[in-house]
Amino acid sequence: MANSLDMWIVQLDELIQHAIKIREDNVMKYRRNVKKAFEMGLNMFILLMKNMIEDMVKENKDKVGHEYE
Repeated sequence: MANSLDMWIVQLDELIQHAIKIREDNVMKYRRNVKKAFEMGLNMFILLMKNMIEDMVKENKDKVGHEYE
């Protein structure tokens, strides 16, 4: 059965995909240094969300493992 962590993981994954698309499409039409700064900010955001997912997966595994003990 899905729990709140599962839903957060799905939402974060969708946000990561959306941020990658925004970065690749350069939706703001930035150029040069501003584009580099924009991409760096999105990359940091993506890394943060990936780390959040990893933590949630680890927490989820711990919870499931304890249910069967």
